[in-house]
Amino acid sequence: MINILISYIKRLPSPIKKLIGFIYRFFNLSLHLKSLSARFIQKELMFEIKNNKVAQIQLMLHYQYLRDQNLPLPKFQDTGCRVFSQNDEDGLLLYIFSLIGTTNKQCLDVAFAGPYGANTTNLICNWGWGGLLI
Repeated sequence: MINILISYIKRLPSPIKKLIGFIYRFFNLSLHLKSLSARFIQKELMFEIKNNKVAQIQLMLHYQYLRDQNLPLPKFQDTGCRVFSQNDEDGLLLYIFSLIGTTNKQCLDVAFAGPYGANTTNLICNWGWGGLLI
């Protein structure tokens, strides 16, 4: 089938061949850009996420879009970021709950020393969670 198509294209006039080549290259480029775009969006949102609820919502919707469209999801270790947490827990929790959803939005933080450095502060302050902080 492909050989027949190639032989047919070879017999076409040169301007039409150029147009077909352009369309082919454009299609391949658009597929490549779509992949790059998903990675770029994630990196840009991760940069803006610090204490910015709007960026967090955009990132959550981005993860859900990738999941719903069966597009490649970012690696777990690439989703971490800090809003209040000591390490990258805020981004990791955002990624997890973006994909699996939430039910009662309750949390328990054992060994809570203060709001900065706690992995539940972002959930409570920006996402409407309640919790017991010990």
